[in-house]
Amino acid sequence: MLSMLVSTHAAPHFPCMAPEATIAKFRGKYKKGWDELSLARHQRQVESGLIRASWKPQARPESGIKGRCNGNDPGGPDSNVFIGQCWAHLNNTPFRLYKHYNHEGGIASPLIAHWPAALGDRSDKSPWIDTPTHLIDLMATCIDVGAAQYPSEFKGNKITPLHGQSLTPLLNGKGAFPLRSLYWEHEGNAAVRAGDQKLVRKGLQEDWELYDLKSDRTEQFNLAKENPTRVAQLQSQWNSWAKAANVHPKPGEETRKGNRAQNDK
Repeated sequence: MLSMLVSTHAAPHFPCMAPEATIAKFRGKYKKGWDELSLARHQRQVESGLIRASWKPQARPESGIKGRCNGNDPGGPDSNVFIGQCWAHLNNTPFRLYKHYNHEGGIASPLIAHWPAALGDRSDKSPWIDTPTHLIDLMATCIDVGAAQYPSEFKGNKITPLHGQSLTPLLNGKGAFPLRSLYWEHEGNAAVRAGDQKLVRKGLQEDWELYDLKSDRTEQFNLAKENPTRVAQLQSQWNSWAKAANVHPKPGEETRKGNRAQNDK
């Protein structure tokens, strides 16, 4: 029998509250600024073997920074801290952008798995698994580990089929983990990853960008102009998923399209 407990101690969001003793430990540590701290953090990650030296943090322009920047020292019990765009870049060194966007700074998160009974001795294997996975895989993994069945309906209502895949084959090295494309959408920011290729768009009005994550993990070199056919293929693939996943049409989208068509007459 499998028992599961989820305990969320604190939401990783603002306001960030902490005791005075904890605040004192970090007071003044961020006065060097986000660029210098980002470079130092990047160097520590390389030296500790967490990332490759070729993964370079993106340089931020001197102008065009938006948002209120209070630094990211934890606040007091009555604080309402918003760390701002620049400190968010620091938090995601060396990746581009941050939460809300679908560039790697917004979606790339490590998963630490502790499962001695199933994982066994991994001394002859790398402790790192670099196969791309998705949040949707966690439900599939829980169902697999718990030997449960995902229902097809509830009280006569059909349930959307499970989209994720169990991570068990990756964790214990037994069985195959089928390759598939992964998709994202958040407030107009969109992305699809097929193999090592990733098509990503910032907002509704920006152009699609194409990256080879195998050679360019930090999304420095946009390959879209040189590969228009591949961009079109992945864009079509994303559009098909968006429709199937009810991303489109957005609420009111059909009405807006109708109004625009009427105004064009």
